[in-house]
Amino acid sequence: MRYEAEARQTGLDHELRDLLDRKTRELEESEARFRTLFEGIPEIVLVHDPGGTILLANDIGARVMDHLRELDKVAYVRFASVYRKFEDVDEFLTELKNLIGRAETKTTP
Repeated sequence: MRYEAEARQTGLDHELRDLLDRKTRELEESEARFRTLFEGIPEIVLVHDPGGTILLANDIGARVMDHLRELDKVAYVRFASVYRKFEDVDEFLTELKNLIGRAETKTTP
């Protein structure tokens, strides 16, 4: 009787493991399809929580920021402060200092 209970438990363990593996693969495939679709959108897409923290953004936003940095520094800072997820104020200030440093390097003969 004990052997039967252990055998049943082992069988359930295998079934649960197989189910978990299958569902994990399905989730990974679904995420890959979503990422492909999401990155293929030719518009800037931002997903944020109710507090305004950006949770997800597509690749085109990063490309826009690179060009915006060169075209208009003020617009870049405004856009970056919303688009990029800075971990803290220090990270944002570092980005500003880097931007200022690049601008000074271009103007220095």
